[in-house]
Amino acid sequence: MIATRRWRAPRVPILVALVAFTVTCAAGARGGGDPIPRGDPRGIACIGDSSAAGIYATHSWCERIGGTNFAREGATPTEALAQLEALRSARPAFVVAQIGANGHGEPSHALAHLLAETEAAVERWGGKLIVIDYPLTIWPEMRWKRELRAAVPAGVALVDPALPWYRIAADHIHPTPLGHRDIAERLRPHLSRGPAAPTAVTR
Repeated sequence: MIATRRWRAPRVPILVALVAFTVTCAAGARGGGDPIPRGDPRGIACIGDSSAAGIYATHSWCERIGGTNFAREGATPTEALAQLEALRSARPAFVVAQIGANGHGEPSHALAHLLAETEAAVERWGGKLIVIDYPLTIWPEMRWKRELRAAVPAGVALVDPALPWYRIAADHIHPTPLGHRDIAERLRPHLSRGPAAPTAVTR
């Protein structure tokens, strides 16, 4: 008699699914945003590129001020319009933006258009837009940094991080972990002029 073996399903798909789940969770830590509780008077949403998403940092400045992060690494001003659409239904009290470094190849008005659209949307639901400048150590100053300052709508706060060189990464653009902490500290006075201050990461 020939012995037979019971067929067993391969285990690879389960392993692949587990890996995919882990990668997805890790990606979520670098921007993308979770839903903001609708009607939360302390709601803060952050949009932007890798500086806002928190590259090089365990806790981004957005997390430190208690915000929900919709920012994405490498996002252009045009791509950030999708981040604005993602947070519209939540109507957060504050929208904090740090965007502009990846605008090469885009129309010259793309950044101004994003900030104007964001300001108009936030104003309609009674919120407040805050824009963060970039703490660059590159000289001469990059053209897109000048364009950012020029694109900020009238009446909107432009926060200068004023980071010392040792709070900026070796790429001369992105904040270090302590740089993110310092940016959060500079943002807090702007957030306290509205709804109650949100719960934030302090370590």
